[in-house]
Amino acid sequence: MTDDKRVLSIREFCHRYGIGRTTAYSEMAAGRLVCCQAGRRRLIRVDDAEAWSMSTRRPPSLAPVSNGETK
Repeated sequence: MTDDKRVLSIREFCHRYGIGRTTAYSEMAAGRLVCCQAGRRRLIRVDDAEAWSMSTRRPPSLAPVSNGETK
């Protein structure tokens, strides 16, 4: 995405990363997602959102894939 936004609202963050509001607030409460407040609004810096996204990615499974053949 090539927008010049520096912060995201909770709604924008959830839409961009495909998660629900409850999950976003849970991640903030657990300290895994950094946010700031402007009055009553919670805002997430794009850099913090990207850092959160990178930290939640799981490596591909290292288990061998069965192709259905038997020996």
